Amino acid sequence: MNLIDALVRMKTSAFYAWLLIGLVLLTLFLIWTTSRLRYRLTSTDLEVTLFGICVRRVAFGNILRVSKRPPTFSENWGNTLKPAPRRLVIHRKKGLFKEFSITPMNRYLFKAELDRAIQNMGSGVLQPEEAPTPEEEG
Repeated sequence: MNLIDALVRMKTSAFYAWLLIGLVLLTLFLIWTTSRLRYRLTSTDLEVTLFGICVRRVAFGNILRVSKRPPTFSENWGNTLKPAPRRLVIHRKKGLFKEFSITPMNRYLFKAELDRAIQNMGSGVLQPEEAPTPEEEG
C-alpha cells in the first residue's frame, strides 16, 4: 500500500462521511419544514400554508365529504410524525388523488369549522357559530 492509495481511500471515506452527514441534515430539515405546515380556511378554499405561503389549495366545491378513516393512498399534507390520532381525510370529486389527508391539531373542531365554511361558501365571510338566544332555549 503506497501513499497515493491511502490518500484516495481517505478522501473516499471522507466523502461518504460528508454524504451521510448531509443526508441526516436534509432529513432533519424536511421534518422541521413539514412541522411548519398550517391549515387555513378562506371563504372558498382550504389552504395548506408553509411559513404563511399557500402551497396547496382545495376548493370547497371540490370536496365530497370529510372523514377520519385512514386512506389507502392519498395526497398527504401531514404536519406531525404521529398522524393517526389527528388525521382528517378530505374526499374530493376530481383530481389525481381523490383523497387529501391533513393533520390539524384538533380534528373534530377543524372538521366542524370546515363543514360550516362549506355551508357558508357563497357568503364570502366565515360566520361564527351563533349561540341560541334565551327565547330559543326556553
